[in-house]
Amino acid sequence: MATSKIEDAKEMIDEGARNAGKKIRAVARDVEDRYQKVAEEMRREAERAAERAREQIDRAKEQMEVARDRMDHTVETLRDGYERMRSDIGDLSEDVNEYVRHNPAKAILLSALVGFVLGLIFRAGSRD
Repeated sequence: MATSKIEDAKEMIDEGARNAGKKIRAVARDVEDRYQKVAEEMRREAERAAERAREQIDRAKEQMEVARDRMDHTVETLRDGYERMRSDIGDLSEDVNEYVRHNPAKAILLSALVGFVLGLIFRAGSRD
């Protein structure tokens, strides 16, 4: 009788161990499934985030290229304007020098007249 109780106890323990093993394996499969689902969702979110980042980088590159092109055009326009102004001033200087060489008396009288008019203008402005 004692032997049968020991065997019954062993059988109950074995049955409990088998049931515990089944439950542990079921829980492990459930955890593994949940892990796979979470991992897959994280992978999809990472791919979406990377795609959004690539799109934003592409837009930023395009905007930088447009800005660079505008800046290049502005610099070129300014350079052309500067060169034209420099050329015009050079031409004007040559014209004035030539006029003074050919008409020194007129140049002196014209300079005196301009100085007199400027003096009147600045003197009238200083009285106010």
